[in-house]
Amino acid sequence: MDKKETQQNEAAEAAAEAAESAADASTDEAAEARADDPSDDDVKDSHGQPGINKERHEKEIAALNDEISKLKAEAAEAAENKAKREEYEKKAADLEAKMADNEVTHKLELAGCRSIKAAKALLDDYDGDVTKLKAECPYLFEKEKQTGRAGGKPGGAPNGIDDKIDAVMGVKS
Repeated sequence: MDKKETQQNEAAEAAAEAAESAADASTDEAAEARADDPSDDDVKDSHGQPGINKERHEKEIAALNDEISKLKAEAAEAAENKAKREEYEKKAADLEAKMADNEVTHKLELAGCRSIKAAKALLDDYDGDVTKLKAECPYLFEKEKQTGRAGGKPGGAPNGIDDKIDAVMGVKS
């Protein structure tokens, strides 16, 4: 039985050594710092266990503090960018609202509206349709003006020298 116990102890020690070497080979910065400095392996505490190297510890703390400061700077930049994005989105929304207001004003002016402000206040009741508003509230709009000309040229005296010459020569009637 002593042989079995010895073999089990040796297997347990081999597994412990494998676990320890795997832990030492981890990819964190502390392991890299230890690998860079071979004198760290010689540090032992009073029980013979690997001890804490003050210089290595200070290097690790400095590296972590640098990483923290970088992350804080990135967070501040991201917050600034978020604030700028919100500011630009607000400006874009304001410009879109102004453009829509100008479009409504233009439609009302084309329809002959007398009071743009009053028509805009009532326009929401008619789903933004200017023709419905004009049909329901004709007092807000001017009567349509006739466009075009009513007649031709007046038949008085000719206006230019060419017209006088044509009149004398009988070319134009």
